[in-house]
Amino acid sequence: MYASMVTLSPKEGQLEAAVAKYNNDLLPILLAMPGIEKTYVFANPQMNVIRLLALWTSEAHATAPETRTTFQTVVQGLMPYLAVQPNREFFEIRYGD
Repeated sequence: MYASMVTLSPKEGQLEAAVAKYNNDLLPILLAMPGIEKTYVFANPQMNVIRLLALWTSEAHATAPETRTTFQTVVQGLMPYLAVQPNREFFEIRYGD
């Protein structure tokens, strides 16, 4: 199993709006992707940071060209709320229950 982690830095006062936009409009796009298992949103208002975690069945699904295209769609939808371009990282999950 693989994971992708996206770190978002919202503009001041835009954290809740960014989370709402993701949950209401962008999450359904991600959930339609082949190989996606689950997604989580971590928000820290004190640090003004959002992290989006997606779990994938395989590295191939996590890094597929259509996944990159979908990621860009999600980023474009969030950019009005963000101070900087998001950072995306990939991880191999070595242990989990």
